[in-house]
Amino acid sequence: ISACLVGSEMCIETDADGASAAGTPLFDSTIEHRVHVSPRFSDPERFLLIEVRGNSMEPDISDGDFVVVARYTQAEQGNIALVHLEADNPDGEYTIKKFYHYGDHAELRSINPECPTMVYPIASVISAEKVVDIITPD
Repeated sequence: ISACLVGSEMCIETDADGASAAGTPLFDSTIEHRVHVSPRFSDPERFLLIEVRGNSMEPDISDGDFVVVARYTQAEQGNIALVHLEADNPDGEYTIKKFYHYGDHAELRSINPECPTMVYPIASVISAEKVVDIITPD
């Protein structure tokens, strides 16, 4: 982590924690990008920095953007979230979607109207942590 100034705003340069799909769920922890973030998001115990892959959240979040995720902060109805889903691999899979919880199932909705809503049994949703900032790289 190193300090920097972007325009008139103080920022921190830090490594991304991984990448997640904005589409079909996936997770890649082998990301080696450095990104400028606000100092308020620099605590790795409280925030994750995730690279976005895919176009399902466009125009708000684009492929190659980064999202700041508030760790352990449950997304509320309609929030954009990093959703952790059960999968065949031990780490599960992740996707970035608008999160809706309806009793026995969850709907994961895209912003891009060309991408369908995904529906999962609520038991397969491990977590849905709130996205608190979007960063477009320089």
